[in-house]
Amino acid sequence: MTIDEFERDNKHLADQMRDCCQENMYHFDREKRSFNNVLEHTDKVVKSMHNQLFYMHENDIGKEILDISAIMHDIGKPMTAAFRTVDDTWFDSQRTMMNRLGHVQTKEELSAFLKMEIKKSIKTFYGHDMESTALADQILRVYPSEVREKSVILIHAHQHQLPPASKSRSMRRYVRRIGGIQMMDYLLALQKADCMGQNYSERIADIIDWENEFHSFPEYREYVRIGCDALAINTIQDIYSSTMKKATF
Repeated sequence: MTIDEFERDNKHLADQMRDCCQENMYHFDREKRSFNNVLEHTDKVVKSMHNQLFYMHENDIGKEILDISAIMHDIGKPMTAAFRTVDDTWFDSQRTMMNRLGHVQTKEELSAFLKMEIKKSIKTFYGHDMESTALADQILRVYPSEVREKSVILIHAHQHQLPPASKSRSMRRYVRRIGGIQMMDYLLALQKADCMGQNYSERIADIIDWENEFHSFPEYREYVRIGCDALAINTIQDIYSSTMKKATF
């Protein structure tokens, strides 16, 4: 699936994504000096995915799964968009985060941020991961089960906060939960592409630190050497079934 094919086959949904402006600081576009809509963000994520060496070395099925996950990870945002009233504490926390990441705001970003602060209102998309999961599962019914199930799991997990890279037991537990080493590599590729498709690409450093620690696991080296995935305890079908229960209730 390409983004053009998605737009052609799901025109109404694509139009909703195009009309859904992401009025928060993660999606301020420095080049056009305004906020990106969901479809513009999606296009950036897909391009970032294609620039990753991991993607380039994947087989056709792997590329199909990664493409679909990148294209459909935010398709539920138009249905979950809402404005939320916040106080000064929220804006202070955003400044603290930007300072930690070393993010320097442009004049245009600062102006947009101040306008939001005056309004005491931000745009949120709570639950969009669940909505995206349910929509993707319906659209992907015509695809092979492996592609549909793995894509749906990744879409559901793209917002997950990963356990600290310093806690190997928690990391292994999460890898087993997501479906094993291959699925974890897919999810890391998706999360990196998602970060690069946002304004604060500095956040990608945390994901890369996690990835480096993950790739140092003896189980990972064994997987690369002989293809044996010792962390794939649960079947993809079981994880998919569990994912759909969460997304539809």
